Amino acid sequence: MENKQKILRAYLSGPISGYDMNERRKAFSEAEELIHEPGVEVVSPLNNGLPDDAEWSDHMLRDLEMLIDCDMMVLLPGWQHSRGCLTEVRFARKMGLLVLGYHEAEQREYERYCKEHPIQCWKQK
Repeated sequence: MENKQKILRAYLSGPISGYDMNERRKAFSEAEELIHEPGVEVVSPLNNGLPDDAEWSDHMLRDLEMLIDCDMMVLLPGWQHSRGCLTEVRFARKMGLLVLGYHEAEQREYERYCKEHPIQCWKQK
């Protein structure tokens, strides 16, 4: 029997609306590079398949659909000032996902999650 490693899907949540899209792409790309490693698939709302100028509500609906299939959420700086991020965080917590801050992920929560899930967890480099 083949032993397949479960892929951990980590959703990035950060402010987008009202910001320069080139700056947002750079910030999300840097976050993706930081947490991406074997066994981790990074899911970004910037890759939701919709054009940048689509309605906010269309983006939110698609982003929440993407979040449903994730195991955890990583919050980028400024998330607490974003209506979209706050919606995503509430949704993720209702689903029981692990929600970690980009810079201040609590080590014991991370270690507990890894012990409960026999997969290779991401580590900040």
